[in-house]
Amino acid sequence: MALHRTPIFNFHRGNLIMGCERNPLLLLGLLCMVLAILQTLPTILLAVLLWVGGLPLLRIMGRADPHMSSVYKAYRKHPDYYPAHARKNYSQRD
Repeated sequence: MALHRTPIFNFHRGNLIMGCERNPLLLLGLLCMVLAILQTLPTILLAVLLWVGGLPLLRIMGRADPHMSSVYKAYRKHPDYYPAHARKNYSQRD
């Protein structure tokens, strides 16, 4: 009798567009469109370079963790240092 394998499905996949996270991709696209709308040769070249250079980086980021930008936003809200402290009056107990 052969052993049967149960397939394991990932029911909580990240929302990826073009292999990237949605929000950073839309932000990069918006930035490139604004630069391209200015219609000078340097800004158009900069927009193309940003798109060509930023898209592979966003794909690598999306492949590593589909929720990386939201995790980073939550991480930035926490303070860097939590000082140790106690109650001011030690004689009072709960």
